[in-house]
Amino acid sequence: MTETKQITLHDILGAALVNETLGAKFYAAMAGNAEEDNVRDIFHKLAEEEKEHRHLFQTLIEQHKNGSENETIPDNKSAYFKFLADSNIFATIIEAFQQRDQELSDIGPKDAISIGIQAEKDSILLYQELFSSTADDSVKEAISRLLEEEKIHLLELRQQLEEFKS
Repeated sequence: MTETKQITLHDILGAALVNETLGAKFYAAMAGNAEEDNVRDIFHKLAEEEKEHRHLFQTLIEQHKNGSENETIPDNKSAYFKFLADSNIFATIIEAFQQRDQELSDIGPKDAISIGIQAEKDSILLYQELFSSTADDSVKEAISRLLEEEKIHLLELRQQLEEFKS
């Protein structure tokens, strides 16, 4: 039987930081590619907000540098966190395009919105599990606010996708 590495709060905050960094990169690239103003605006807004989220995780990591390295996540959730961290859709898309020597600009706006929707859902799952797995009240408070913002991102992207269907 394969033993899962014990995951700490620090590990999860680091995975969340990577998630937000790649999200900002993806959304900024999509904003640069967008021809329609409304699509460009939503991607630009999301890129800026992902940068703010990245800063939040950088701050949390710094504030909890010593304690979070020791706060472990229950074993029954470690494999789930590892899966969520390893299956980051932004990382998967960016890596796939690099391997094929393609640019992110090759992604059309409708596909980019669909990728964004999946990424926001994955972020919500990751952050909800983080919220329920930590005992640190300051992390819980920050993640609670972040979850609300990620839900708004999801709704905005879904609304934009519906406009493509109309």
